[in-house]
This record gives sequence, C-alpha cells and structure tokens, in this order.
Amino acid sequence: MRLVGPNCMGVVNTTPAARLAATFSPALPLPGRVAMSSQSGPLGLAVLDFARRLRLGFSGFVSVGHAVDVSTNDLLQWWEEDPETSVVLLHVETFGNPRRFARTARRVAPRKPIVAVHPGHADAAVDSLFAQSGVIRTRSLQELFDVALLLAHQPPPPGNRVAVITNAGGPAALTVGACEASGLRVPGLGARVRHALRTALSPRADVTNPIDLTPMATAAHYRQALDTVLADDGIDAAVVLFMPPLADKPDEVAAAILDAAEAAPEKPVVASFLGGAGVADLLHRGDLVVPTYAFPESAAASLGHAAAYQAWRSTPAGVVPDLPEVDTDRGRSLIAGCAPGAVPPQLAAELLDSYGISVRDTHAPGPDAFLSVRADPVFGPVIAFGLTGDYADFMADVAHRITPLSDRDAREMIRSLRAAPLLDGRVGGPGVDLAALEETVLRISAMVEDLPEIESMELRPVRLLPPGDGIAVARATIRLADAPRRGGPS
Repeated sequence: MRLVGPNCMGVVNTTPAARLAATFSPALPLPGRVAMSSQSGPLGLAVLDFARRLRLGFSGFVSVGHAVDVSTNDLLQWWEEDPETSVVLLHVETFGNPRRFARTARRVAPRKPIVAVHPGHADAAVDSLFAQSGVIRTRSLQELFDVALLLAHQPPPPGNRVAVITNAGGPAALTVGACEASGLRVPGLGARVRHALRTALSPRADVTNPIDLTPMATAAHYRQALDTVLADDGIDAAVVLFMPPLADKPDEVAAAILDAAEAAPEKPVVASFLGGAGVADLLHRGDLVVPTYAFPESAAASLGHAAAYQAWRSTPAGVVPDLPEVDTDRGRSLIAGCAPGAVPPQLAAELLDSYGISVRDTHAPGPDAFLSVRADPVFGPVIAFGLTGDYADFMADVAHRITPLSDRDAREMIRSLRAAPLLDGRVGGPGVDLAALEETVLRISAMVEDLPEIESMELRPVRLLPPGDGIAVARATIRLADAPRRGGPS
C-alpha cells in the first residue's frame, strides 16, 4: 500500500475506470486531460475551484502534503504511463531528489508537457534544473493555468512566428509588444498572402501583420483572415483579438474562429475577447476549444512558453559523452591523501590534468571567462560560466547548469549568455573555439561527478582563443569538503 500525505487535501481521479473524490475540496474538476500535483493543501482547494471556473478538465489531482511516501517524482512516473493524461502541472516548493526529478522529467517531457510553478525567483539552480529537463517554468498560478489552457486544447506551435488578427488597433499594438517580450516574432506577410487578404477583406483593412480588420469586421472577415494566415508556411500560430462593443454577433465570430482552428489543427489559435464578459464560453465545441484570455498579453506569454517547449522538444536529446584522456583512478588517488579545505595550486593543476584540462599561461589575445562549480545542498554540483568583468559583475550574464551535463547542456549553456554573439563570431571578430570550451565544460562535469569530495572549483581567468586554438586555463582553485556529497531521498 502507498501513502499520500500526510497534511494534504487528498486525491481526485476523474477517469471513468477509477473515479475517486477523496478530498476536502467542495469544488471538483471537470474531466479532462490535465493532471496536477500540489505540495500545498490550501492551494489545492483554490486550484480545483479556479480550474472549474476556467473549464479546464483534469484527469487527476494529488495534494502530496509532507510526501513521506508518494512524491512528485512518483506521480510523474504514474502520469507518464497514464493514457488519460496529456499535460502535467506541478506546484513545487521543495525537491526531494532533484536528480531523479531531472531524469524522470527528461523522459516524460518530450511526450507530455510539464508545467511547473515554484515560489523562488532568483534561484539559478531551479531555473537550470527545469531548463535541462524541458519543464516549462511559470512565475505564478495564473500563468501556470494560462499555459495549461493552451497545451490542453491546442498543439504547441511548430515555430515562433505569429499572426495577430484584430478589429482594434490599440490592443494589437500591445499584443505585438507582448509577443516580442515572450520570444515570439510577428513577421511581415508575403505578397501572395497580402493579395489574398486584400481580395477578401474590407478595403480599409490593414493587411500587414497585425491584420486590422477594422471595427466593421464580420464573422466572414475573421474566418477568411484566419484561413489565409494559417495556410501560410511563414506563420506558426495566430492570436485573435475581438472587441465585442465594436461589433455585433460575437457568437458568429466565435463560430468562425472555431471553424478556422478546426480546419488547421496543426497550428494553435488563441483568442482574447476584450470587454466581453461570458463571450469566451462561445469558443467551445465538443472537444474543440480555442483558449481565450481576458488580456492579450496572457495569450502571447502562453504561446511563448509553448513555442520554447516545442523548440526544446524538437532538438535532439543530449548524451553524457565518454571523454578521452580522462584518468579517474589517478584523480581519486590524488584526492585520497588530501585534507578538507583548499587544495595546493600544483595539486589542483594535477587534478585537472587527470581529466584532460591543462593549466597554462598564454599571451595570445582573446576574451577572458570563468568556469566555476559549487556544491548546492539540494541540487548537488552547479556549474557556472560567464565572461569576466562587466558582463558578469554588472549585467549578471552568467549561465548555470546542474551536473551531470550532456553535450546538449554544455552547448546550450554557453549559447544562452547574452554575450554569446561575441563568442560565436556574430559580432566583434572571428569568435572563439566553442568546441574546446564545450569539451572543457563536459570534463569539469565529469570530474565533479566522479570526485564528490570536491566542494567548489573555480577556473579564472580562462582565455578563450580563436576557433581551432583551444582555451587556456591560467589559474585553478579547488576546495574539498569535510565529507563527500550524498544523494537526497526520492
């Protein structure tokens, strides 16, 4: 027998084969494809009530409480195999075993999106854990449900190019700004698409992007505009804005939007019916739902999360490579006789050499960087990388990842810096030897995984040389802990 809780709000299962409402909540969710785990009992009550008002259907809900037995990791494994669940929501306050979470999430996320809310803000370790695992991190419960509403009813967009269709110019401008802030593009439309729109729409309509149908727009105009942009290979998703006070027959407009979304099921459509209380209920037809948001910024943010998730899912999975010139036995023997605390510089250089990293001076020009490791009490070793000077000190342009790193993790870590254009040659010269830098990151990851006695490490400065010339580690500082790191509970 497994135990949920204690100090929890219970369990809900809406699947026909095993209906169960073992909860204190007076509001039970509608049946659906979303499952959720919450570490807060009172929050669970609010979640179930809010989900019902959103008409967001749940396959299951679990309040794990103190999680003395069943954990978030256990639930992820359960929902991974549950045919009734297609989206997983997580409210996570603490992690039992972050490494097990990362392994499980990496396996689940390519097939079923995982959306999580965590109360921390400036926590690089949590951001790194979620980024490496493909988990969509949201900053509020409202955002969590906004994203869930999209992923439960529409496919993630195949890319980040969005068409905005509106009957009012002001909200469209806000939507364009929100799209850009969410990592989306609102590109101009091609000549063929503009010609098709001019032929079908009012002469006063603006057929650039956003597409302004004018306040006189009819349901037929909305349908034609949506059909045209969704058929365009240069558009991946559509945001539809409608101001009911400016036009009559919102039910006909809603029907037109549903028809167009049904005709192009591979591209998501989201809507914002501003100022139309109750109008959003019209965008439901059987299993077909067009997610509707009170404000267009929420629609854009949800699409941005979904597009980033799809980009992660479409990238080949990384592997932790077997590296040449790694002598683990030598590294262990070097550490065996060392006391806790700072390691002498010569011994630090020998430890790095046993993992194929040489400490050497160079007078060759190039930007200086740093690579560091700290042992987080919850997440284990966390690797940080950044350029020295103003980039790290004033711009906080530092990337973090949790070990063990895959080749994909190392590549994405380096390219996630805002200063990445300086490294890959897009600006300021030929760039640096990214392959050598990525390999060094992987060697450091392997080293701290193999030698858990290492509490911290800092390589600074690291001279980044032009492509083909490698890198030069000028100085290394290594500190050993009183006791080796241990893994956490499940």
